Amino acid sequence: MVDRETTTNSRLDFTRRQFLTTAAGAATAALAGPLVVTPGKAQASAVVRVADDGGTLSKARERLFFKPFMERTGIEVQVHVGQHDLSKMKAMAQTNNLEYDMVLASGSIAAAATKSGLLAEIDKSKLDLSNYMVEEWNQPTWIAWQYYTAGLTYNTSTVAEDKVPRSWVDYWDSEKFPGRRGFRTSPYETLEQALLADGVPITDLYPIDMDRAFASLDRIKDKVNVWVAETSQTVQLLQQNELDFCVSYSGRVEQARANGIPVGFVYDSAISSPTAIWVMKGTPNYDASLKLMQWFLTGEPGVAWFTEFPGNGPTDRKTFEALPDDIKAKLPSFDNPSAVWVDVDWWADNLEAATVRYKTWLLS
Repeated sequence: MVDRETTTNSRLDFTRRQFLTTAAGAATAALAGPLVVTPGKAQASAVVRVADDGGTLSKARERLFFKPFMERTGIEVQVHVGQHDLSKMKAMAQTNNLEYDMVLASGSIAAAATKSGLLAEIDKSKLDLSNYMVEEWNQPTWIAWQYYTAGLTYNTSTVAEDKVPRSWVDYWDSEKFPGRRGFRTSPYETLEQALLADGVPITDLYPIDMDRAFASLDRIKDKVNVWVAETSQTVQLLQQNELDFCVSYSGRVEQARANGIPVGFVYDSAISSPTAIWVMKGTPNYDASLKLMQWFLTGEPGVAWFTEFPGNGPTDRKTFEALPDDIKAKLPSFDNPSAVWVDVDWWADNLEAATVRYKTWLLS
């Protein structure tokens, strides 16, 4: 589906200018038990068990999406915070024991899970997608409800502005940019960062040269102070003054800054990716899950969500139109030559092998 010889930005069917024109024209191991958000008005007639990352964003989704959804529909939402990676989903399928029905996570995981036959086909006749803007992310088994940006994050109380790494090359240079570093324990986005640090041009990132990526990671491995498994910890470790730098996400950082937490985010050379929403094959709560999927795609909380977490962008045209101009300005630019967009097709074919190799490398 993707022409590997084109630039990364052209993987999407529109440039940012076209995007704006179109708009103008029309989460350690799992907790012992799930967080249950009880419907406020009606007795729940159905339930949706949702796998989420935890932390600030998960709590905000509970407040902005789940509680209003239950007030409107009477459908109970149970939030499962913890592991929802490919291996976990495979284990659930093999034991015929689904712990959750719906997942909110990276499009790379969704694409790989699709290839492994773990996801249910989405009955699009039950959804209103008339204002969906990114057809490449409207897949038979998953749909992106937003896109996010991963990048260099730093503690503004411990790092002077002239000592902030502005690129992945800088982040690898601990002598010129000293400080306690954090890095993710997941390979997606990480391998791209390693190649960028090794001087690979954005247009040549895919297909990923894993040998070169791991050779680059070898150069930073002993400089990493904390390997961060949970997304919610990426900002917490900075806030708690346990790290000076970490890889984190623009929405989390912007929300933390709004709450007075001393963190900064480097948008240059950040890596953007779709946040997918999907339903597990075999779920007994299929129809209720589709109703919640629609609520994420086009529901009333969207504008409040993207305003509160700037840096995350909607895939629904009407939601985008309703955002304030200053919020739109913080969205990743599709025609910015320094922007990197994750190739979910490559990850669909390589996530499992890359994960095994990365976890083995971490233990070596």
